[in-house]
Amino acid sequence: MPLAIVLTEQSCVLSNLRPLVADHRSIHLGLLKVDRVPPHLILTVGAKYFSLEKDRCVRNGDLPHLLRLLEKKGTWCVFVPLPLLPVVDAVQGANRAFHPFAATGGEVTCVRPIANFMGDVFGWGTDSAETVFDLLEIVSLIAMPDMLFRHGDDFVSVEIKRYSKEDVRVYMQGL
Repeated sequence: MPLAIVLTEQSCVLSNLRPLVADHRSIHLGLLKVDRVPPHLILTVGAKYFSLEKDRCVRNGDLPHLLRLLEKKGTWCVFVPLPLLPVVDAVQGANRAFHPFAATGGEVTCVRPIANFMGDVFGWGTDSAETVFDLLEIVSLIAMPDMLFRHGDDFVSVEIKRYSKEDVRVYMQGL
């Protein structure tokens, strides 16, 4: 089976996408609005989601509700499976990773708390991660997912163009 994550100098191709099947034990790196630069990243643990946005930090959010909203808006999303953990441990780890960002602001992006989670909970070297590409590179090397999940329109692959930290800064200023 071909790799589901292929990184190049110019982009990242996410393929072998299957419809998302919610599972109370699953953990995913969620990429929302994958058809835009930059996509927004969230962490899902069972029926909860964690998200750092420009003006708020969501911890223990209602994932089924979020998925219904995203579907109503026609938002393209990709969910990259992460290794399974006991849900209680994963939720505690996510709350630890997102807690310092409860008062948002500054130059922190949605990547940082997720990178902290991956480093803390899985022991992955994510300290220098600044973009989705950094996280996907680590996930593809360590977890090697052969299948990804989509939510939204019926698409089987998507390409995300590489972007810089400056692109993110400019995007956030426009919000």
